[in-house]
Amino acid sequence: MDWVNQEKTIEAIKRTNEVLKIYEEIKHPDSMTVRTQIRKWGETSNMADNENSPD
Repeated sequence: MDWVNQEKTIEAIKRTNEVLKIYEEIKHPDSMTVRTQIRKWGETSNMADNENSPD
């Protein structure tokens, strides 16, 4: 993942975390789906970091 895409992913995760807080406060049924997606993005971001790091 290049730096620009990584920055966009980080920003998306931050915004989605804000949405998740609201969903949890109102006990929205999609809160678990949102939480799962955030985790997937985080895993993807971490994998890209590992691929781009020198050995």
